[in-house]
Amino acid sequence: MTPAPTTLFGLLSSVSDDQTAIIQPEQNIRITYGNLKKQVQDVADMLAASGVSRGDRIGMVLPNGLANIVTFLAASMAGTAAPLN
Repeated sequence: MTPAPTTLFGLLSSVSDDQTAIIQPEQNIRITYGNLKKQVQDVADMLAASGVSRGDRIGMVLPNGLANIVTFLAASMAGTAAPLN
């Protein structure tokens, strides 16, 4: 039996890259898990390069949509996500 993923990125990585992860019909956007993982990793790398580390709180104020999803997941990987409504 394969152990369950223990991180958000592990959970994303447990799904096939070609499967659809996000659909935004109003903007005709369809993102695969492979594309989502790349975007999340790129933003997490940028946050880390800016000095963010585990435990650092990252405040985010973004409208609902792809940028919000990617930023939340990346912030969760690089530090601690703190979305503000």
